[in-house]
Amino acid sequence: MPFIHARPLLIVAAIASALIALTAESSSAQTLGAPQVTVLADNSIVVSYAAPSTPPANAVLVGTLNGAPIGPFTIGTQTNIYSGAPVPAGAYTVQVVWGGGVVSPVTAFLVGPGGGAGARPGQPIMRPATLSANNVTLTWDPSANATSYELEAVMFETGQVFSLAVGNQTSLVVPDVPFGNYTARVRGRNSLGVGPYSNQILVSIVSTIRLRDLEVTLTWNSLADMDLHIIEPNGTHVSWQLRQGLTARLERDNTTGFGPETASVAPNGAARGVYQVYIVHYRGAFPTTSTISVSLNVGSSNVQTALFTRQSEAGDASRGYNVALVDPRSGIIGEVFGTRSALEIQQSPKPE
Repeated sequence: MPFIHARPLLIVAAIASALIALTAESSSAQTLGAPQVTVLADNSIVVSYAAPSTPPANAVLVGTLNGAPIGPFTIGTQTNIYSGAPVPAGAYTVQVVWGGGVVSPVTAFLVGPGGGAGARPGQPIMRPATLSANNVTLTWDPSANATSYELEAVMFETGQVFSLAVGNQTSLVVPDVPFGNYTARVRGRNSLGVGPYSNQILVSIVSTIRLRDLEVTLTWNSLADMDLHIIEPNGTHVSWQLRQGLTARLERDNTTGFGPETASVAPNGAARGVYQVYIVHYRGAFPTTSTISVSLNVGSSNVQTALFTRQSEAGDASRGYNVALVDPRSGIIGEVFGTRSALEIQQSPKPE
């Protein structure tokens, strides 16, 4: 970032007059004001700072460009310094050094690739969601300077946070969203960093038909392949490999991350005895928090729901994590801990 001092004084004076006025500190304190930086349309810059007394002849500027040190640049007694030419795009810091322990605060600034001051993205505007069953379409107005977007959703019931990079698009269809209430917001990103989040919107996913003796839903916060397992009172093992048992049915096997996976027993269909609920971290080396919702009498006035969480680190198709023992007829949901074998019916691996 070479600095040239041979420009006519009138040009420098004109640029300096456009800067914010700087108040000089007491000369006895020898405190330098933080440099003020103006990035001009051609990516050249002007640096100005408050001097408590006449600057020494050996004063210099030092700084960084994208984290790498640059300088020193000799500025001598000048307090308004013009670069004399465009400087490379990037993230800079600049500091004035008089020597002898007298230095200014550090000022950070950006120079954009397209000329003029670079900027992080502005704030996008999130529009109300469009729902079709439990498929959600999210849209937002673009933000200035954004080259891609990041979406964040939070599930009220569990506090789970879901973050997703969605590329350079301003809409997203999210299929098979688990039942519940969510907030969603989005922010822009470019090479200089992220911008502020948009306004939050509320997304409420409610089934119009949710009549169940028993409903178990598994969601999780990573791209791992998690599996829900139910063992019926007669010993039938309902999972991704056998989705329909005597009374319980697994509605889908989600292999791409986040869930949901839901198993249910139809109204008046629960067998006498205890249903065993556990999960398996089948595939993917992702530290994962899983949330399991167990509900009885769904769709009635005496619905009963219990929430459980389990932590897992990496895929192991042979290990199950116990969650609950459930007796739908007596209305008992009991949490159980520890691990168990998950190989009762898995004779062949899942397809990739």
